[in-house]
Amino acid sequence: MGNYDVFISYRRGDCSDRAPLIRSYLANWFDQERIFLDTHEIHEGPFPQYIEEALNSAKYFIVLISNKSFVGTPPSGKTDYYYEEIRRAIAKGLKIIPIIYDQLYFDGLEMPDDISSIKLQNAIYAHSDDPQGLKNRLYEFTKKKERRLKDWIAFPLAVITIYLFVSLLSGIGMYAYDYFCTSYADAVEIAADHMVQYDDEFYYQISDNTTVRYSPQTQKITRLSMGAESDFSIAISKQAVYKIGFWSTATALFYQIVKSKYKPHNGKQLIAYIGAAVAVFAGIGLGCTVERMIFPIYRTNKIEDNIYNQRFWQDAISEKFKESHQHIFVE
Repeated sequence: MGNYDVFISYRRGDCSDRAPLIRSYLANWFDQERIFLDTHEIHEGPFPQYIEEALNSAKYFIVLISNKSFVGTPPSGKTDYYYEEIRRAIAKGLKIIPIIYDQLYFDGLEMPDDISSIKLQNAIYAHSDDPQGLKNRLYEFTKKKERRLKDWIAFPLAVITIYLFVSLLSGIGMYAYDYFCTSYADAVEIAADHMVQYDDEFYYQISDNTTVRYSPQTQKITRLSMGAESDFSIAISKQAVYKIGFWSTATALFYQIVKSKYKPHNGKQLIAYIGAAVAVFAGIGLGCTVERMIFPIYRTNKIEDNIYNQRFWQDAISEKFKESHQHIFVE
């Protein structure tokens, strides 16, 4: 068993001599090992399993139809594999290419209702006096199309769009969460993590050039203006930069993996879904990271509302040293 590009279906006893000829034509532009013809590909093991595996991987389903293809019914209890192969190909959405022999009037051919949709497919009419014409038409129907630039960038562009859109929504969501959902207790913990102690006084940066100082001894809160290069400036975390680099690189890698337009017939659609899912998660990571860089959590609305509140400073200092043996004078 293996993976196939083309599946050739025919009625035994009717087109048995025609199917190998079709296979020989296809072998001029397909790898022979990727063309399924039962007499060449089935060696041992259960016949139905070979058929199912081949149909699962194939893209093109070539069905040979003559004036005897749909005459009669199989004996009771027997499976009509010719009919089943057509039905399965329709169900799997394969590209069906009927080849019509014996000057058959294809549109008027009687066949079971659940496979009659093959009449809607563009068919190739085979003429015994023009074998080259059949070969040329078969090539036109199955040759691999050269991809244009837009075909190569369509899916990556879609994934990038998802990535950026989710990043934007995540950033907005994170900002809204920080602004509206940060509780007083959360603000105390954040302030405790980001305040700086220096000479028994505590400093907290609320903007690039503004820091608030609190003295536990005097309980005085002072607003200090200073340059961005101040000792008390809190720079963008290197970890945030690493996150951006990681998510961007990971997503770019998946762009390369899923940049082709994969179809469901060969199972590769799953890779495209994985790429889109990674773009979503990567977008969430990037959006939240960028939002925290632009609007750091230590500058949330709840902290700004309480930064000049003496009780807030006392709670934050107590939180900062609650697990240490250091004692700070707080009334």
